[in-house]
Amino acid sequence: MRTAILAFLLVLVCIAGSPDADAVIISSGDGTGNTTGPPFVAAWDHVGQYGNNSAVYVGNGWILTARHVSVAEIQLDGVTYRTVAGSRVQVDPPSNPDLAMLRIESDPGLADLSISDAAPTGDVLLIGGGLNRGAAVNWDPDPFDDGWAWGSGKTLRWGTNEVAAANLPIDSGYQSIAFVMDFTESGGTPDESIAANGDSGGGVFIDDGSSELAGIMVGVAGYAGQPAATALFGNATYAVQLSAYESEILAIRAENSCDNGIDDDGDGDVDYPDDIGCQSANDAFERLDSLPCDDGFDADGDGAVDYPEDVGCPSPSGTVEDPACSDGIDNDGDGQIDWDGGAWVHGVAIGPIDTFCSGPSGLREKPKSCGLGFELALALPLLSGLRRRLRRRS
Repeated sequence: MRTAILAFLLVLVCIAGSPDADAVIISSGDGTGNTTGPPFVAAWDHVGQYGNNSAVYVGNGWILTARHVSVAEIQLDGVTYRTVAGSRVQVDPPSNPDLAMLRIESDPGLADLSISDAAPTGDVLLIGGGLNRGAAVNWDPDPFDDGWAWGSGKTLRWGTNEVAAANLPIDSGYQSIAFVMDFTESGGTPDESIAANGDSGGGVFIDDGSSELAGIMVGVAGYAGQPAATALFGNATYAVQLSAYESEILAIRAENSCDNGIDDDGDGDVDYPDDIGCQSANDAFERLDSLPCDDGFDADGDGAVDYPEDVGCPSPSGTVEDPACSDGIDNDGDGQIDWDGGAWVHGVAIGPIDTFCSGPSGLREKPKSCGLGFELALALPLLSGLRRRLRRRS
């Protein structure tokens, strides 16, 4: 019986090095739909691309993903957030599930997600970053073996399914409690879906509008001998069941960056009140949106983020990342460029060093008093009058 084989053919839905890894495969329509969030479902904003895979922002500065995927940055609603170096924590190490959590450096402005405290039942919502649907496939005459090849493309997508069984122990190199969702052709949900390569770390939510997070996708199961890189009806998606690890997830999420004894943003200052980015000890981030040199983003696009990485930032309290003395431009048109001849921006010096720039944080390439000066301007009418008097006398 083919369904009995599925549990022994679990394949991690992780992809390394592929640029085409961003949408669950759906059976509805032509497979290209569901690329904007479902109505009234806040969960959509919490799931993002995590390198070549997926992750879920669960709140208080933390993301949750599959442990078997590599550390990366996460993109939420088109914005890239860096993860805090060394912050990766395995959820519940004694039981060794396929779950890991990391902090991100900057605030995405999203609320904390509710984590399921009971095994899921009924309809669920899958959101994640796996390969798009490709060409139609018919493996053999059995109509239940129809489906699609894994295609290409990069679009965050959601789909639906129904929990077939829960509280299942699985071993994929990690020992997890999981639930399973069958990919059904007849009698399935309206947007029946299955995970594909790249969906690892994506979220499975209770499909009632609550955005309650029930699971993290970690694998798919197929038939023995099934063509590679295909999604066929009768296959299944496995997700780690978060109700089994809820207390551990909540305990990790409760840790705040501004009260953990660690220099999370690497600026040399640790926690409140020493770190300027910390508004209180309960602050989840050592970054502050109102400080261009301490907000966690590359504001000037030079590849360096904030103090001390960006030479344009004299300190975390710096107001700009690209002052005139380190922007690679001859701002005053004198033929001299920046404090280093423009080498920081262009890789090599493209002109002589601007003699007015004493360092990279200089805001101007020329003195503020570039004209005649206040005192000299006042003296000009007097000098002009004196000349007229001298001419009359002569």
